[in-house]
Amino acid sequence: MKQEDSYDFLVGKSKADIIHLMEDPTSSYDCDEWIYIIGRNFFGFKKKLYLFFKDDYVHDYFMSIWA
Repeated sequence: MKQEDSYDFLVGKSKADIIHLMEDPTSSYDCDEWIYIIGRNFFGFKKKLYLFFKDDYVHDYFMSIWA
């Protein structure tokens, strides 16, 4: 199943590249998991993008919607 919003282009990018593309994360720079709030839906639920780093490069991501 294909995700509605694909962020595959972020895989392999460094932390510096991510900051340049998407601004500062809500997490600390030293963390290996960064969280971005990328929007809200009609009901006000937050759409979050989780980026997972390995050796300072994105190796995976996950998107979720929370209240």
